[in-house]
Amino acid sequence: MARRSDHTKEELQDLIVSETMKLVDEFGATNIRARDIAARIGYAPGTLYTHFDNLGAILLQVNVRILVRLRTQIQGAIDSAHDPTDRLLEMGYAYLGFAEAHPNWFALLFNHKLKQGQVVPAHLQEIVDGLFDLVRTELAALDPKATAAELELGVRALWSGVHGICALSLSDRVVTQRWRADRFVLKTLVNHFLASWPYAASRRERSDIAGSSPARATAGDG
Repeated sequence: MARRSDHTKEELQDLIVSETMKLVDEFGATNIRARDIAARIGYAPGTLYTHFDNLGAILLQVNVRILVRLRTQIQGAIDSAHDPTDRLLEMGYAYLGFAEAHPNWFALLFNHKLKQGQVVPAHLQEIVDGLFDLVRTELAALDPKATAAELELGVRALWSGVHGICALSLSDRVVTQRWRADRFVLKTLVNHFLASWPYAASRRERSDIAGSSPARATAGDG
């Protein structure tokens, strides 16, 4: 039975997104239909479309909340770290831990595609930029002479490596089954990257991208 007057517009929007987030965590985004969300919140399926254009718009708001959770987990992990190297390593561990604890959320973040004409919410972009800024701050501390373009490339390179480890950890593919030590792999990657980072910057090995404009990243990139 629909409960059409139980909530304000804002409360109902929040309820829709909250319950969709739970469904994604349990079953994965590809297995969710509007009727599943409606059944969870106790409203008719059509109610969803009076508040959101389509299911993709709901999932986009779920992505915003997932990123907030990820940011909170990463920030909590680095608060007790004592230097840039430790903070970057703790960021990587937190990222991996989040992916392993919530594989369906992680999949939604990087597999959800925007529909034509759909705009990334400004708040989502701000969170993504903020996550990258955490990495950028520590790389800048390790190499104060690095230019903005060099820092941007360093952020993307390090994040790509850590993200790749997380993706492989969740892939359950034949090529990753014989030997699994993801935290050690992540530590090795970060330590080797940071060992060469200041020296590579001083030699201007990344000068080919000097002056380029940093690309903006979204959860739907890739």
